[in-house]
Amino acid sequence: MTRCFPRKTVWQVLALPPLLICLFFGAAAQGSESKGSAKVSYSGWLKKEHRETAETDALRNALEQWIVKKHKSHYPNYTKSKADFDRNIRDYIIAYTVLDRDQDKKNKVFEVLLRAEINEPKVMSLLLSHSPSASEYMTFVFVAREQVGKVKHSEQESALTKSKTQAIGKSRQDNQASQTKSQTKSIKKTKTETIHKDKVVWDVTTTNEVDVAMGNVFADANYLVIDAAMLEDETGNMLSVENFISDYQAGNDLRPATKKEALRGLKSLEDPVHYLAIGTLDIDEMLTDKTTGNIKVAVSVTGQVLAVHKRGAAVAKVGPETMFGEGPTPMVAKNNALKAAAEAVAEQLVAQLSAKSIR
Repeated sequence: MTRCFPRKTVWQVLALPPLLICLFFGAAAQGSESKGSAKVSYSGWLKKEHRETAETDALRNALEQWIVKKHKSHYPNYTKSKADFDRNIRDYIIAYTVLDRDQDKKNKVFEVLLRAEINEPKVMSLLLSHSPSASEYMTFVFVAREQVGKVKHSEQESALTKSKTQAIGKSRQDNQASQTKSQTKSIKKTKTETIHKDKVVWDVTTTNEVDVAMGNVFADANYLVIDAAMLEDETGNMLSVENFISDYQAGNDLRPATKKEALRGLKSLEDPVHYLAIGTLDIDEMLTDKTTGNIKVAVSVTGQVLAVHKRGAAVAKVGPETMFGEGPTPMVAKNNALKAAAEAVAEQLVAQLSAKSIR
């Protein structure tokens, strides 16, 4: 049996902010369905209300299982909102299908198993409602890098060997007996050149896809988001986006000195910025999906939020996590992967902040 809810639910989804609409349609690819089960005990005979209670409890179980599997970072916020979810569970379910029913007449227990389609935008909206009020400034710098080539070094090894042999011989024959005495000296010198490995060349940038996706998540969580580039002059260029880019182009992490300077600059502002979110994204090589023929690319992402006025303490950390993007062209696939990675890491950072009730 399939239960569908009124068509107005769809229009409610379309009325949501653009970011949540993206999350909704993206959920289909990531899996917005979840199974749930529940048992109810009854006396006398099994009634309609017993069946409905079992289905309602199973929907609650399906939602909890979905959050645990798909959005575990939000589980603390789920526990805060559990009473609301339980009370209005059907508002957070688009449709569901009963897969199995079992009635234990002897022990008077009725059990139901179902599969539910979760209304992800609406669920996430409630989970994010625990974020702070719109009174705290946040800025962020996330840099993405992609391998664009290698500098080739020939692998050469040469050996120079010098040898010198000196022989001294003396022979004497006496009464059919012979004796020979000789001496040999050998000198050997070997010189070996160092073998150089190929050096990877990176293209490191900030990207519009990342900036927009992350900015939307932070803004929807009620932070006042400021573009980091707009703060460079105010901080006397102590916060420098270019420094972050240079760090990641030269190594595998952001230098402590770069982070420290950025924090000092932000701390000096008259109108304080409370949080600095920083992170890195690595774009992997592109592959062709054999099933769809589309280009597929993976992006590995890490991120953290630093409290500017608490000595740069990391109040939230995520990663490394890998997200995938797919599309008909390399550019589309890469942009989709960057967007998915940015949204995922920003969402998890917000979840940790709101779970800790950080203000």
